[in-house]
Amino acid sequence: MTSAGKQVFKFAQESKVELLKVVWPTRQETIQTTTIVIVMVAVTGFILWGVDSVMMWAIAKITHLG
Repeated sequence: MTSAGKQVFKFAQESKVELLKVVWPTRQETIQTTTIVIVMVAVTGFILWGVDSVMMWAIAKITHLG
């Protein structure tokens, strides 16, 4: 086996060992985290929509287009 081949094989073995050390989240933790992310994305979207609407209204009033 070449030097590069040995390095790849060693890397694969070390990666397997590291994967065994990973503590995977439970189903409940995954659901909770996903729910929080979805809620925060929705809240942020509504805030940005509100800011955009106010800015569009203000610009329309300033430029006498609305």
